Amino acid sequence: MRWCKFIKKLFNCKKPVENHYGITGDTQSEVVLKHLIKYRVLNTRQAFMYYDITNLSSVIYSLRNQGYEIDTHETKTTAKFGGMITVTSYLM
Repeated sequence: MRWCKFIKKLFNCKKPVENHYGITGDTQSEVVLKHLIKYRVLNTRQAFMYYDITNLSSVIYSLRNQGYEIDTHETKTTAKFGGMITVTSYLM
């Protein structure tokens, strides 16, 4: 038990952010597809925060190859430290 506490303290383990969308699946493609069907839009930030998907464009590419029609919308916004960033949203 001591070892566990040491590791948790060493790596500052925290409970991961809960997926407030309540969507689960066996693959990233399945999770993204379920999300798009239910909510019609998913952006790169949401994909990372709630589903731990770091390369959403790859998942979308795969879904498009399976025949799903998914549109892309890019929005430029100001980042935390003042720089401009582009957030990509995918719509179904």
